[in-house]
Amino acid sequence: MGADFGDINGDGLLDIYVSNIATKFGLTESHFLWQSTGDTTAMRDGVAPYVHAAEKLGLARSGWGWDCKLADFDNDGVLEAMQAVGFIKGKVNRWPELQALGTSNDQVVHNPRFWPNFKPGADLSGQDLDPFFVRGADGRYHDIGPLIGLGEPMVSRGIATADVDGDGRLDFALANQWGDSFFFHNQAPNPGAFLGLHLLVPVDAAQPNGTTVRDGHPGRETPGRPAIGAVARVTLPDGRKLVSSVDGGSGHSGRRAPEIHLGLGNVPKDARLSTELSWRDPDGKVRATTLHLLPGWHTITLGSKADELARIP
Repeated sequence: MGADFGDINGDGLLDIYVSNIATKFGLTESHFLWQSTGDTTAMRDGVAPYVHAAEKLGLARSGWGWDCKLADFDNDGVLEAMQAVGFIKGKVNRWPELQALGTSNDQVVHNPRFWPNFKPGADLSGQDLDPFFVRGADGRYHDIGPLIGLGEPMVSRGIATADVDGDGRLDFALANQWGDSFFFHNQAPNPGAFLGLHLLVPVDAAQPNGTTVRDGHPGRETPGRPAIGAVARVTLPDGRKLVSSVDGGSGHSGRRAPEIHLGLGNVPKDARLSTELSWRDPDGKVRATTLHLLPGWHTITLGSKADELARIP
């Protein structure tokens, strides 16, 4: 149904989170968490360097999933996982009929006359709760949705994340079908440090083509367009590596602000973080540069001067 990307195992490589239908006593397809192994040799041999780790991590089941998101909402350096779940809210459980259709052979599924006729009042995963998974001391993810305001069944489809008020804490909105949508303002009392990167590329030749950095939350007065596809790799003082990219949102009906947000944990506010940026310039050339940035928000216009940037093969 949906997919998102984030570094779950802290190896500096993006993992893949996939949302499916995983309803108890229904079509339990299992959600997927494809965790990177970093085996580049296998990649050269045509084998994707990923292992299925959803069951081990506690992310295999929740409900009828649609959009999903990986994000660090408390800035501790560990990603949380969210899903939008639910299909039709009603009073009569119609899963037996749908289960029969989903497990039928092609001759039955081929003819819509044999499909169940769901009418008003039918319920298919209409009582699912949108899960909010956090990683525990045991290394597994646990759903704490009801503890943070997600205790009411909703028929959700999409999730949007952004630091709306520029306080360094990611907020989110839930888009629901046939119902009100909701905005959740993050009020985490003791968040860790964070690095926020608003990456832009010039939109015309009249703009400066050198890389420039301006501290502070993104502002409309800065010319340029979001550098979709740009990647940031940050090395922390303890040697750990964080990675993220500008994608604007993937998955099913979901969105993400076109900015990079990385939780840093207990990194000091005066720590200079080695931050490698790579992107495509307006001519399609892949370029890179390394900056040393303090925690907080930075608006960065990515230039294209060859003497300032290193080319990536």
